[in-house]
Amino acid sequence: MLYRIMEQNNIKSLKKALDILKLFLTSQTEDLSLTEIAKASKLTKSTVSRIVSTLTDCGYLRQREKRGKYSLGTIYLEFSGAIKNRLIIRKVVLPYLNELNRLTKEVVVFTAWRHNSIALVETFNEISDANEPLKVSPAEGNKLPLHAACVGKIILASMSDQELEKYFSYGHVERYTPNTITDINDMRTHLIVVRKEEVAFDDEEYHIGIRGIGAGLWDADGRLLGAFGIVVPSVHFTRAKMRELMPLVKKCAADISAELGFKVAVSQPQ
Repeated sequence: MLYRIMEQNNIKSLKKALDILKLFLTSQTEDLSLTEIAKASKLTKSTVSRIVSTLTDCGYLRQREKRGKYSLGTIYLEFSGAIKNRLIIRKVVLPYLNELNRLTKEVVVFTAWRHNSIALVETFNEISDANEPLKVSPAEGNKLPLHAACVGKIILASMSDQELEKYFSYGHVERYTPNTITDINDMRTHLIVVRKEEVAFDDEEYHIGIRGIGAGLWDADGRLLGAFGIVVPSVHFTRAKMRELMPLVKKCAADISAELGFKVAVSQPQ
């Protein structure tokens, strides 16, 4: 009986620790104080202090100054590297997106789906145009909204209407710029075009001054594994330029998907 009680207490303590770590992943700010953590987690300050101290000792959190705020520890960089090395899709994607970066001389991003947002897994920016000093530099690990990013719209386009309604009903649809699509009916109309063209555009919908074009990656079972896109400052990425790059992006997506086993359905003659 005593052992069971101790086990239950340990599970509760672990859940509290995980909930605190999750706060740092969802917070709008990088650093949080003990008071802010206690308020957000609805735990007592003494409980938070004890858990945060343990997490800091283990490297999951760090405190830059004594009695200062806390932020995520560098141990997550080790986790990130380990996950990347285990992603089979990354091994397939790597040469294609490096080549796309070489051909376009623009920043290419590869993303994976995480529930109602997408985590920015990797950026490809080895080759750049020396005559274009302005560049977009997305931070790896950033979460992007599905409805406002070109790579996110690819995921929305793969959803059923019920899934789309669920996404819009959960309050994820924030207006980031005047161009952001926040009405579900407008999005339905927009996604018809995305499915037809097999690419999605971001026309300054997440950030003013940034445009993008993205496409999806599919496996042998017809499952969407992720998406990639080109993101460029709109000052030199006109709508005409986006359209010009569309065939190149579509070919890259088709080549990667084919290597992942995806087969395009061929219409039978009537």
